[in-house]
Amino acid sequence: AMGNANPNNDYVVPSSPTDGISSLTFSASSQFLVASSWASTVSCWETQVQESMGSSQISAAPRAQITVSAPALCTAMSADSANVFVGLGDGQAQMWTLGQQQAQTFGKHDAPIKSIHSVPELNCVFTGSWDKTIKCWDLRQPTPTASIALPERCYSMDIRHPLMVVGTAERKILIYNLSSGSWQQPCR
Repeated sequence: AMGNANPNNDYVVPSSPTDGISSLTFSASSQFLVASSWASTVSCWETQVQESMGSSQISAAPRAQITVSAPALCTAMSADSANVFVGLGDGQAQMWTLGQQQAQTFGKHDAPIKSIHSVPELNCVFTGSWDKTIKCWDLRQPTPTASIALPERCYSMDIRHPLMVVGTAERKILIYNLSSGSWQQPCR
């Protein structure tokens, strides 16, 4: 918005963060869009697309926003879209139940968390950090159920059960089979 030209006639989301957006996550089970920001905010919008006579009308209504204790670097949503998982620049992993005023910390790393994923098939959340670890969290327990030492800092991660792929510094890509008995070792 801010008076910039919009040559593609893109839809500008209202009430967007005041600093750089670090991640975007769509819900798998609803029309929610979540954004994390370097401004230490996490925002949620409900999106809609209406088709009419060959054209599309897009809308996004702000639903909720919270301020967290450090820049929010990554987000994921629970399968039922009730919770947003957030990885922070101070190493905290938090869960925000939509509709609540603040998020609750469920885990901690020694460096910023760069990637976070909810894995409903395993009933857990995975976090990847610049402290060179991946941690697996069962939210019913106060400590991680598993921790994997990486050769370098986690820069990116994606999970499509049963596979977890981790990209690290020094251009390393590691693949883990989460359904294997030795899932904490990368596949050869």
